[in-house]
Order: sequence, then structure tokens, then C-alpha cells
Amino acid sequence: MICRSKGIILICFVLFCTSCIGFRKITLKEKNPTFYVFHVPLEVLRSKIIKDFETDRTNSISDLQSIQEISKVNWFVATVNSKYSEDIFKKPENVHDLYLVLNKPVSLSKVYYKFWKPLEYSATFQLHLTSIDANRTKIEVITYNGSVFYWGIPFPGGDHAFVKEKDVQPTTIEEYEILLRIGNLIGEKDMPSLKLPKNSKY
Repeated sequence: MICRSKGIILICFVLFCTSCIGFRKITLKEKNPTFYVFHVPLEVLRSKIIKDFETDRTNSISDLQSIQEISKVNWFVATVNSKYSEDIFKKPENVHDLYLVLNKPVSLSKVYYKFWKPLEYSATFQLHLTSIDANRTKIEVITYNGSVFYWGIPFPGGDHAFVKEKDVQPTTIEEYEILLRIGNLIGEKDMPSLKLPKNSKY
């Protein structure tokens, strides 16, 4: 009888953790930019981005504006057709673009929560590069496959399996974090500060 009760409790706990109960989205009063014009030629900027984004900067303290892991980790940067970005690079207007892929959640969301707990956020990003003139390049960050992961079932050793994934809309926070990383890389001046939800602890 006791074992049966424990089993029922465990099932209820799992259903509770993986349900939409407690899911909430914090409103961002003012959105961040998702594009920016940098004062660097396209090919120079593109090469710098590839080199920097494929470097692990997890322990770097040089980027003071980076508050999320998204700004520091090393990405897989697709520059040609791949299983991640085949449809994107088919289009001639995307010939200079880059596609950022990470094989894990990119950050804890500042917008999506399960009760009080921020949910892990995952997405892939297209960097659409357009040459404005010989010395300026516009980069637009386009988000794909945005989702958050609900709590999983714990396993021995501290690992856990995510058992629920929910598609979510882009927030502009992660997009602008990427632009800030690029700006910091090339020393771009006067970029606006990152906008976060009111009362954010970050």
C-alpha cells in the first residue's frame, strides 16, 4: 500500500513538473534591437565573428555587458549548406550569412519561467550580413527553433533528462546579446544597453 502511494505521488510529481502549470512569460516593456550597423567592412567583420564565436569564452571577464552564457560559449558557425541551415543558404541574398548552432541550451531565459525558476532556453540564430558601404555592415539576428525546457526527472549522478519542451517566441534579449558580443569584439562605440524585464535580478 505504501509503495503504491509512493508510486502515485511520483507520477503526480512528474506530471506537475512537465505540465504547463506555473508557466509564465514576463513582459519586456521595451524591446531590444535585433539589427545593428557596425563600422567595419563586411568580409573583415565576418571573419572576426567566425573566429570569435568558435572560441570558448566561458571564463572571460572582458565583456562586461555579457550577462548570459549566450555571449561567451563557443558555437558551431555554419557558413555553407549543412543539415542545420540548408534552406537558408539556398537563397542568394544569404550568401554572406552565418548560422549559429549550439548542442545545448544557450542560456537561462530572462522572460520565460516555471513559477519562480527561469527555464533553459534553446534556439539557433541566423546572422544576416548586408554591406551598407565599403566601411559599414548591417547585421540582423534572426531566431529559429526557440524553445524552453521544463524540469526533468533526476537520475543518479546528478544528471537529469528534459522531458518537456515548449516552443516560445523570440524575446530580443538573446538577439541583442549576440549583437553586443560582436560590438565588443570590434570595439563598436555607443551601442545601447541591453534592456531586461523590470525587477530583473540580472
